[in-house]
Amino acid sequence: MSSASARTSAAGGPLSLNPARRAARARSMAVIGDESVSVTGSRSVRSAARNPHRGSTMHLMPLRRIAFASALIAMAAAACTGGASDVGGGDRTPVPARNATQAPLLPTDASALPGFDFGTFQELLGQLKGTPVVVNVWAAWCGPCRVEAPDLASASHSYGSRVQFLGVDILDSRSSARSFMVEYGWSYPSVFDPTAAIRNGLGFVGQPDTIFYDAGGRIAMTWQGPLTPAALQKGLNRILPSV
Repeated sequence: MSSASARTSAAGGPLSLNPARRAARARSMAVIGDESVSVTGSRSVRSAARNPHRGSTMHLMPLRRIAFASALIAMAAAACTGGASDVGGGDRTPVPARNATQAPLLPTDASALPGFDFGTFQELLGQLKGTPVVVNVWAAWCGPCRVEAPDLASASHSYGSRVQFLGVDILDSRSSARSFMVEYGWSYPSVFDPTAAIRNGLGFVGQPDTIFYDAGGRIAMTWQGPLTPAALQKGLNRILPSV
């Protein structure tokens, strides 16, 4: 062996590492893999030895961020799908509905919020013939619905024995809907339509919407958007000419 080769071997060249140096290099690479940082040599091994948790901390930080982001996504998904999953509504205290008439499908408990599709809703309208009806399509999360809510509550109390008020709660959860009804003092019943099938069947694309039916079941007036006091009174005048 030449003197140059001997010096290379003694210096620990890539092809001539003795067993002890190979083991140290392997340990260094193991630490590097945990840190995801490209460092080599005995100085890095000593640094890792002095800071045994450095690699695990650097590795966990991205995982913590991912876990936090995943939790936010899960919360958002739960919020968006709450209406579809809230089919039972939990424990509640029945609230007698202020009804102007009786019908087999008409809820007598204002807080019941029975699930209806468009066909069942049409069947209920047929049962209500003989009584003027005000149908209001709404949702607890709908800002304009909150604008008109106090006027609807007042009118239902004033004309409750002469006009049947009926709500259609869409794309909502029962718990949110019940809280809304309590907040605004609604004592008339609503039906629960989590897929907006009734609204769509009636030909609307937004909410709130209000339809005024005369005693014969004919549509006397429709109103899209939040009801103004004047519009509400106009609709009532059309289905109750003597009002």
